[in-house]
Amino acid sequence: MKKLYFLVVAIFMATLSFGQTDVFINEIHYDNVGGDIGEGIEIAGVAGTDLSLYRISLYNGNGGATYGSSINLAGVLPDEGNGYGAIWFNEVGIQNGAPDGMALIRISDLFVLEFLSYEGVITATNGAANGLTSTDIGVQEEDNSISGNTPIGYSLQLTNTGWVGSVLKSEGLLNNNQTLSIVKNQIKDFAMYPNPVANGKLFMTSSLNLNKKVEIYSLTGQQVFSKNLKRQQYLNISKLTKGIYFVKVEENGKIATRKLVVD
Repeated sequence: MKKLYFLVVAIFMATLSFGQTDVFINEIHYDNVGGDIGEGIEIAGVAGTDLSLYRISLYNGNGGATYGSSINLAGVLPDEGNGYGAIWFNEVGIQNGAPDGMALIRISDLFVLEFLSYEGVITATNGAANGLTSTDIGVQEEDNSISGNTPIGYSLQLTNTGWVGSVLKSEGLLNNNQTLSIVKNQIKDFAMYPNPVANGKLFMTSSLNLNKKVEIYSLTGQQVFSKNLKRQQYLNISKLTKGIYFVKVEENGKIATRKLVVD
């Protein structure tokens, strides 16, 4: 059983942190000691991706609505290693949380690739992410003499083990402790939300939005759920007990794997 556990973890964890979409949010800076300096967001992804096809909307945790103007992305991602690269976008006035967040959006169809937040969770009330619940990245920046101060020149960054920070900024470069590789047999623009899920309803979208075969496994490798998901449907996983699971999805001969948290 112990060997099976480690085998399952190894297979699934290889694709959890990265490759969710062709592009993803990779670094954030919104707060530091004193006046905020160098605020911005880094987008990373597959080299050669035209970022002008995407934009970012900022979301206010107080009410869940967008604030400010959309951040129109530009440029083509370079190859900084293993077919991936990153571009940093300066943005003055990113709010300091408790909570706040941002959605990465494909302009052509307003598809939300990611909806992330810091210092808490947001349910969007307008814009492309309307009705979606954000994923809290689990780390934050501070300008507070009691809980600590984030130094100027530091940021929150995505690594192999998830989001970390604050650490020294790496604007426009792939982050330290971040290994990326292209998975050619992966479902394009796959997203699964909300995660964590608390109400038993789990939604899945992708670029093609075709029928999907979904399997959910426990940490010991036991299959606990299986269903053929039709377009525009959601999964009812209300019978799953609280805990951490692995999800495997097949669509049109391609695969996506994710970690799922059930609250």
